[in-house]
Amino acid sequence: MENVFIESPEAGVWKVGVSLDEFNQTGNTGAAFALVVSAAPMVTSAQGGDWNGDGKIDGSDLTDFLQAFFKGEADVNGDGLTTAGDFFGFLEVFFAGKR
Repeated sequence: MENVFIESPEAGVWKVGVSLDEFNQTGNTGAAFALVVSAAPMVTSAQGGDWNGDGKIDGSDLTDFLQAFFKGEADVNGDGLTTAGDFFGFLEVFFAGKR
């Protein structure tokens, strides 16, 4: 598995491609892969809960995160899904950053 994260990407249209130099099959009849592209913000421990990126950790970060979470756009842990793990992961860094 390989992950590519682009910190502070420029706004605009992006083209994502997949190329394959070599494929080692072990009994499979076809290549299987998944590609996930997300424009949702990812929370890192360095951000410390600053969801909206304004340099402060406050109630607006929590509100903005909850709005994104209920729209399915709050993939904090980078697994391509918005789940309870993302909710608790955000709360952990949010409250750690509030200290």
